Amino acid sequence: MTGCLQTYSRQYKIPIDKLSFSFQILEAETIEEVEEAPEDGVYVHGFFLDGARYNREDAVIDDQIPVSFLKDVIFVLCRVNYIIKCP
Repeated sequence: MTGCLQTYSRQYKIPIDKLSFSFQILEAETIEEVEEAPEDGVYVHGFFLDGARYNREDAVIDDQIPVSFLKDVIFVLCRVNYIIKCP
């Protein structure tokens, strides 16, 4: 993910310490469902939630289902954001 920040920083000539990430969980469940690379950012596969689960139906993090451990979140889009501080 640091490499993503460095690439964005160099491409747009913005100091890396002025950048951050925003995250979006995607509906895709397999890599074949992802059609193209994001313009800015990276797809991450394999996040696990310990003690919770991602509820795809409501798009929220819910309580863990009893006797169910380490639920896979599947795909997350990590977008790079430019932080602008207002005076």
